[in-house]
Amino acid sequence: MLDTQRCSIPKGGPSKDYLFSIHWPLRSQLLVFYTTSAHFPVARTCDLDSSNDGNRFGLYTILGSPDSEPAKSHDTAEETLPGEVLEGSNTMYPEASSIYLNKNWRARQPESLEFILIQTKTVHGTLSLETMLIERIGNLAYRVNLPTSPFSELAWETQKPTGKWIYLA
Repeated sequence: MLDTQRCSIPKGGPSKDYLFSIHWPLRSQLLVFYTTSAHFPVARTCDLDSSNDGNRFGLYTILGSPDSEPAKSHDTAEETLPGEVLEGSNTMYPEASSIYLNKNWRARQPESLEFILIQTKTVHGTLSLETMLIERIGNLAYRVNLPTSPFSELAWETQKPTGKWIYLA
């Protein structure tokens, strides 16, 4: 079960004066909030290439951990991340969701990318988690994109999310 206490604002958080002192020119453009964050491995090769007019975008698989959900079959070893363990034609890492990313941007990023929790909702009795992929530059986080579908509670919790302050520019 998702621990909603971790999503509450902790005592001893940043003061109003501190929040206004950082990045003075950007202060009116920053969203500052407390949420949970988790890192998920994202495939290096795209499942669907949607490049057009010089824009190089692809649909990438976001992978969970081995104990989160039933594994999704990958057709070839090229569709797996470096270091994934193959069992026959299946990887040990199930698909948690997928996301459209700029191919050049993805090529410059590490294997695991940071997602933040932005909303929880119950659909047909099942908790689903809406998340956002962010990129950190210095102390600021920037929105990259939203996954194509929500994460399951189990997929999120197996990645061991941690509570943190987000300064979203």
